[in-house]
Amino acid sequence: MPKTLLAATLLAPAHQVAEILGVCQPDSVRLLDAPTATILELSLELAASGRAPDAAFVGAELLRRGHYAGHAGDLVRTRLAEAVTTVAYPELMPEYAASVLARVFRARLAAAGEAFTASAEDAPEFDLWSLLIREGKELRAIWERLAAVRGGAA
Repeated sequence: MPKTLLAATLLAPAHQVAEILGVCQPDSVRLLDAPTATILELSLELAASGRAPDAAFVGAELLRRGHYAGHAGDLVRTRLAEAVTTVAYPELMPEYAASVLARVFRARLAAAGEAFTASAEDAPEFDLWSLLIREGKELRAIWERLAAVRGGAA
């Protein structure tokens, strides 16, 4: 689903991209797909400055900034090409963002569960408590953003 969100982002006006990616933040998407997050990050930056993140402009800017270098750059280039050929509708960006945030929430919850399980037996109690608080705060923030993009009901 990050690919569909990216595809819609490349077709949407700047104000819509800034609004949606302000809630479904590229750093959150990085947990699911780092190359897509790189493109969304640039798209958000462009949109915040009032420029629509058109695919050709985004591609040129990714090249200019060196985001096509190396293996990671090949993945970024591939994600952009996939997004350009994916059918998506800018008016559905909130739904695409909600789907991505739901996946981010679940992935982050699973990672937190693994961390709890791995450390529960022998980690210092203070570290366990700190882990619980940190992960709880992050999960709550994702949940609140998910509720916001869904219109108040996650």
